[in-house]
Amino acid sequence: MLSPLTQIAITLLHDIAMHEPHEAIGHCTSPEELRYIYTRLEQKGMICRNEKEKEKAKTTEDTDADTYTTCSYKLCRPLCEISLLEVLEAIDGHLNCNHPTTEAFYTRYGKVAQKLGVVNYITRLYLSEIKLIDC
Repeated sequence: MLSPLTQIAITLLHDIAMHEPHEAIGHCTSPEELRYIYTRLEQKGMICRNEKEKEKAKTTEDTDADTYTTCSYKLCRPLCEISLLEVLEAIDGHLNCNHPTTEAFYTRYGKVAQKLGVVNYITRLYLSEIKLIDC
């Protein structure tokens, strides 16, 4: 239901909150995608550069790949105050509601899966009621 880009953004926010590196994401995501996500999350006020990284960015070229790491950023507010909607809006993300919710989805997303499962079900129900003759 969550796009790969949204999943990466959520993982990055968790990693920043926990001060953990994100090497695994780097292997499955292009540097351009990571730069896009970091830039958008920073523009929307969810993350900001650490003071040390701000100084480093002033003296080096900002396109340096080392500046886009979870260790270079901090959250601007607690993770519990950042909503999924904010993340979706920040990265121009979307929900994939064109498939029924699977058991794997519930396993992967735990507590949040119930809410997202309902959103998926209701969205699919409403979309099924929109007939092309009405469009």
